[in-house]
Amino acid sequence: MPRRSPSYSIIRGTLMDTEKRTILLRVAGERLLANHLESVSKTGQGQYLSRCVFHSPDKNPSMSISTEKGLVHCFSCGKSGDVIEAYQVVIGKDFAAAVAELEAAAGLTNSTDRPTDSTRTTAEPKGTPQRRRKIATFEYQDQDGKLLYWKERWEPGENGRAKDFYFYHQGKSGKQKGRGGDPVLYRLPELIAAPLDSIIFIVEGEAKARLIASCSLVATCTDSGAQSPWKDYYTPIFAGRDVVILPDNDLPGERYATKIATALLGTAASLKIVRLPGLGVGEDVIEWAAKEGAE
Repeated sequence: MPRRSPSYSIIRGTLMDTEKRTILLRVAGERLLANHLESVSKTGQGQYLSRCVFHSPDKNPSMSISTEKGLVHCFSCGKSGDVIEAYQVVIGKDFAAAVAELEAAAGLTNSTDRPTDSTRTTAEPKGTPQRRRKIATFEYQDQDGKLLYWKERWEPGENGRAKDFYFYHQGKSGKQKGRGGDPVLYRLPELIAAPLDSIIFIVEGEAKARLIASCSLVATCTDSGAQSPWKDYYTPIFAGRDVVILPDNDLPGERYATKIATALLGTAASLKIVRLPGLGVGEDVIEWAAKEGAE
C-alpha cells in the first residue's frame, strides 16, 4: 500500500507536519497541566481553568485551556494562543528550544518526526486501570478569610463514576474528612466585601464562579452543586443586592435556579434567572464563554 503523503500546517511561522503538530500540542498541554500551571480546575471535558501564564498577578484564575483544541485564552488580559506558546512562556525558552523539548518528550526522531508504536505517549495500555488524580481544590472560608474547609475533585471517580468530590477540614490531628461544621457559600469574603451596587452572580459550581470572578465580577455558589440545600442563613447576605442566577442548561440546573430564586424573593433588590443562549443540554456558562471567545 502506498504511503500517505503527510499534510502540513503553519505554527508560529514554521511549516510543520500536521500529525507532528497535533502530537506536540497534546504533549504541551499534558506538561502544562501536570507541572506548570497554578490553581488548576477542570471545567469540562478537555477544558481547564488556571492562573494566567501571560500576566501577573492573576488573583482569580482566568486562563482557559482546551486540551482537545490545543488552545489557551485569558479572560482577564485577553491573550490567546496555543498551548505550545504557553509552554514556551513557563519554561523560559524560545520556540525552537520548546519544540525540541516537546519532541524529545513525545519520542519523535529526526528521521521520521513521528512516534513509533513503542514511543507513543498517548493512552495507557488496554486493560490498565486509569490512575486517579486530584484535579482541583476549592477552599471555603468565613467572612474574614479564615479557611473553614476545602473540597477536592478527583478523577476518575470510584465504581465507574467520572468524578468524585471529597470535603476535608483541618482538625487537631491534621487533615480530617468532612466539613467539620456548617456549609458556607463559595468565595464568601469577596461576596460580603463587594460594593452594594455590584451584581452578584450565582452559579452551579466553583469552576464557574472562578471563571466569572476572573472577569472582575462577583460570583458564588453552594458547595455541592444543584443538589445543595439552600440554608436560611445564606439569604440575608443578599439583602438589597442585585442577583443574577445562571443555571446549567438541564433540569437539575432549572431546579437549582428556582430554589434559590424562591429563597431570595423579597430579600434581593432585584432578581433574574438568565438562561444563556446557544447552550446544548447540560452545558453551562463555561461552554458559553468558550463559544463566545471562539467567535
